[in-house]
Amino acid sequence: MNYCFWLILSWLDFIPIKKQWSPFLITNLVPWMPIHSIWILSGLSLASVVVFLMVWGWRRYMINKVPKRWFCGLPNRRDRIIADRLPEELIIIDERGTIQFINQAAQRESKLAFQEKTQHYQAIVETASEGIWLIDMNNRTLFVNQRMAEMLGYDIEEMRGRSIFEFMDEEGKAIAHKQLQSSRLEQLDQCDLRFQCRDGSALWVIISTPPAYDASDHYVGAVSLMTDITERKQAEAILQDNEERFRAIFEQSGVGMAIFTLEGHFFRVNQKLCDLLGYNRIELLIQRYEDLLLPEDRLETQRLSQRLSDGMESSYCRPQRYRCSDGRWLWGATTVSLIRDRDNVPKYFVGVIEDISTQKAALQEREAAEEFLRALLNAIQESAFLRM
Repeated sequence: MNYCFWLILSWLDFIPIKKQWSPFLITNLVPWMPIHSIWILSGLSLASVVVFLMVWGWRRYMINKVPKRWFCGLPNRRDRIIADRLPEELIIIDERGTIQFINQAAQRESKLAFQEKTQHYQAIVETASEGIWLIDMNNRTLFVNQRMAEMLGYDIEEMRGRSIFEFMDEEGKAIAHKQLQSSRLEQLDQCDLRFQCRDGSALWVIISTPPAYDASDHYVGAVSLMTDITERKQAEAILQDNEERFRAIFEQSGVGMAIFTLEGHFFRVNQKLCDLLGYNRIELLIQRYEDLLLPEDRLETQRLSQRLSDGMESSYCRPQRYRCSDGRWLWGATTVSLIRDRDNVPKYFVGVIEDISTQKAALQEREAAEEFLRALLNAIQESAFLRM
């Protein structure tokens, strides 16, 4: 504080004062002290203030200990040299937020962080289960990961520089061209796409193609993410083929066929059944299976259906009478099976109905004839007995 007092007193010599103020000059107040001593004390006072500010700033920094310090202003050459020797990270930016200087500690930290992130990204890309395909604005391959190369049966170097369209047939090229056009418009829709592998086989993928832009927001290419769905497509093809075969057998069968729920509601009938009963498809689909049966046959049908649901039997066969649209009754040899899902849960019934009205009529006629002959024989025997 004494230094500050003498500093203030020494500064009074530079202030213009009037004649009457001369008794208050420093030389008058301290006549015994030479003027050069006062200036020395003033310099020491200023040095003390600078040292105090430096110590205070250093202690403040050590207390806060921030990993990166941001300053505004342009450093000179000396400041750059000093900043490079600091063990802490230092970044200097201007008023517009542009980085003007980064010291060596910050550069080393940034380099290590960049290398670490690069290693993480590389590990993710190389171990991803999806194929990753990077193309430029001319649709030429810049990068593919190992998974994408394995899916097509190529090496990575063989694919680099080649157009993505070289790995497709004509149909795939049309779909891919449309997908890339949508990508430029940022319409990120997924689609199924077929590629040709090296061995000539087909590779089906779900493709998503987000666009890539440079720092000027110009389109520079796209990053295609692909998931292999070849097995699913093959299963769908097999399922579709089986469905077509079943439909052909179902519709072209010479017997009536119907699929109905566990509650007995029809949800699929073939044309032969419609012809047998005289109903159209819509008229049959709004009815229940048991509604077409003779009342005395319904209880037995319910009992047999319950045995199928309980797993006691896989199917049952029995002749039943069905009500036709004209009111007559049709005899049908009926076979009913229960279809279950993978978890063995009952799903629906499949019924096959064969018209046996002619056989039943012939059987009834034969039974009637046999009854007539039996009665006639009994009458003859009784007449012969009476004659005796």
